[in-house]
Amino acid sequence: MYLDCIDMFTQLKDHYNGGASSYKLAYEYWRSYLLNSINNLFVWEFDGYSRAENKKLSKQIENRLLLLGKCGIVKPKNKIIAVEPMLNGITDYFDEYTKFTYATPLHHSTGEGVYIGKDGVLIDNDNLRDGYMHMIHHYSIMLAHTEVTLVNVLINCRVGKVYVASTDKVAQSIRDFRSKLYRGKNDVIVDKSFLGVEVHDESTSSPLSLKDLLDTRDTLLTNFYQDIGINRQKQKRERMIADEVSANDQLLKFNLDDMTECREIGSEEIYNVFGVKCTVKCMVKDLDVDEEVDDEQI
Repeated sequence: MYLDCIDMFTQLKDHYNGGASSYKLAYEYWRSYLLNSINNLFVWEFDGYSRAENKKLSKQIENRLLLLGKCGIVKPKNKIIAVEPMLNGITDYFDEYTKFTYATPLHHSTGEGVYIGKDGVLIDNDNLRDGYMHMIHHYSIMLAHTEVTLVNVLINCRVGKVYVASTDKVAQSIRDFRSKLYRGKNDVIVDKSFLGVEVHDESTSSPLSLKDLLDTRDTLLTNFYQDIGINRQKQKRERMIADEVSANDQLLKFNLDDMTECREIGSEEIYNVFGVKCTVKCMVKDLDVDEEVDDEQI
């Protein structure tokens, strides 16, 4: 296969084969997936900048807003750059500041830093200046546990038995047998001592079904998107009246409007401070998943 011909993937082959159902790998997968799924919620475009420069700058701004809750904009030379701001300069309010410092591999602030609204711009992700890293972490934990459980249920569907070994040698034979079974291979036991192994049938002991786990995963994803403001409606099992649908849509719009307004204010400040015109566009579209709403109720 194509990936097997690439050294980088060949080196990782044993790593993924040996731990495909581990919590660590599942958590890393979902953390990356959730960040990628919201990374393009907003797109920035700057007048006078090439398409490649706009794409790079938009990514850098949004990454800082989504993960940190804030982004600093400075113009050390002839191009503006996005930086991680370290806020300082007291005001009458504990969460408002007059300036920030920053450092990149090529540039850094000097002295007390740059003054917000004079030679620097501070953009907020939302009204509370909160990022979404904590939310991504929260849902990644739950999705990872769901994923590991789902894989284990799939494996146990092949053989729902627990083995009790009397010696380490027999235990290793059982582990080898289970390992091959995990990889989808049927095998035989050549060690006769395996005949004395005590076997407990656990095939009906688990209350979890594949459908329950798949529904749980889908519900977690739906809740994640809705917490941000994206309407991803899963298939409805009960009829929803018009007021319920309207209330849900208004709450989602409220969350997204807050983020949009903060970015538009930042766009205006960039023009006021640096004279660079830019626009920010919300790219969100409702994600409908097998939506079933009774027409008579809406």
